Amino acid sequence: MDLSSYKNRFLFKLITNLLSFFISLALAGIVPRVLGVESFGNFNFIIGILTQVLLMLEMRTSTCFYTKLSQNLNSTSIIVFYLRLAILIFLVFFIIVFFFLVTPLKITIFPNQENKFIYMGIFIVGLNWFLEILSNIMDAHGDTIKLEIIKIVNKILGVLVLLLIIYTSSLSLTKYFFYQYFISLSLIISITYFINRKLFKHPVHVSKDENFGKEFYNYCAPLFFYLLLGFSYQFFDRWALQYYGGSFQQGLYSFSFNIANICLLFTSPIIPLMMREMSISFGKNDILGMAKIFRNQSPVIYAITAFFCCYVFTNSERIILLFGGDQYILASPILSIIIFYPLFSIYALIHSSVIYSNGRTRLFLIMNIVFAPISIISSFIMLSRLNMGGAGIALKETILAFINGIIYLFVNTHFLKVKATNYLIHFIIIPIIFVFLALIVKFSIELFPAISSAHAIVYLSISGLIYFIITIIITLYFPVVLSLKKDYLKKIYINHNNF
Repeated sequence: MDLSSYKNRFLFKLITNLLSFFISLALAGIVPRVLGVESFGNFNFIIGILTQVLLMLEMRTSTCFYTKLSQNLNSTSIIVFYLRLAILIFLVFFIIVFFFLVTPLKITIFPNQENKFIYMGIFIVGLNWFLEILSNIMDAHGDTIKLEIIKIVNKILGVLVLLLIIYTSSLSLTKYFFYQYFISLSLIISITYFINRKLFKHPVHVSKDENFGKEFYNYCAPLFFYLLLGFSYQFFDRWALQYYGGSFQQGLYSFSFNIANICLLFTSPIIPLMMREMSISFGKNDILGMAKIFRNQSPVIYAITAFFCCYVFTNSERIILLFGGDQYILASPILSIIIFYPLFSIYALIHSSVIYSNGRTRLFLIMNIVFAPISIISSFIMLSRLNMGGAGIALKETILAFINGIIYLFVNTHFLKVKATNYLIHFIIIPIIFVFLALIVKFSIELFPAISSAHAIVYLSISGLIYFIITIIITLYFPVVLSLKKDYLKKIYINHNNF
């Protein structure tokens, strides 16, 4: 493994993710407020439902593709093979959704939704999936820095275009769909141009000797029932929330979920880098190398995510007023719960990358056999009997993510031959530490009426800066927060001076 190259890409990914974080904050404060709760809820319901259908049909073939490509970077024929497979998957996806829309099933599956928005959603979901495939190709070939530059430029352009639309006319749901088309297509064209110039200087044909179909089948077939079960409860959550709570509850939940997911923008894109390096190590049968990557990166990624999530938890009402306004204030209890979902889910993503790298995907099936019925029953009770709306779904999702994280932890620490106890303590204690720090900052600021009564953006800027400084100081003196040693921090500092 080229450690220096990996560190460069890791550091650059962190920097660009920070920029993406602030850009996403800007978008989060514009779109929900301008569209309104119900239109925002309808958009997220349609995209959420269609995404689940496509992910079910895709059967993690994109993950298999990324893993195989990372292990054999000289192969361009596997790229051609998978792009053909992706087109076939999308055609099947379109036909299935079209069938839903021309039959009485449409009323049941897409309650109170217009056909034109569903058709528009089909292509947005397809474009986003294709964009993920292209990003995987660049990441697998170590072109992370170029990829992040392209993405940052695209996001800045996207914000400017959105502001222009709002300034010149109102932002309707139809215009927002077209805006999504523009952003996705411009990014796809840019990435495709780069990939084509680098990898496809000469025509490529898939040889009959390269039996990619069999390789993909062996990798993905054990995932079928896992994905089917996962699809069933994730689809049911979105559908049941729309059916029992309507577009308003869907909007409140989607708004809270999107705010919570912003906390992942800084760390989740790093997961493919980990998966790539661990796939390479596993291909060399280097379990110690995999353990080293896991030990050095997973606590840092988890702690950084906790830093953001815990701050949002302690300031949920002000954040809602800043990004959504009074119309979203009822989302406060939902956000206070769902904010811990990305924290626990990033932990599951870290451990999933280990599992995908070593191909032991049957574990996912076992997990879903247990959790799918529990999830569906819990959602039904919380929505139809307890009438908890989005808060019920948020509570259920967060609890299950927490349990999943612990189970994956014990499975992977056993495989990597590292001590589980240390990671378990870190998993539980880190959110407590950051919540405690955020509360100290909050209660301290409340002692100054001029700051506590200021506009939300002023209050959050000051408290966020203080929270950040305190966290940095504590981390430097007690690097155990990141499960690191002081010697390792010094080593990172020295190496980064050479970047």
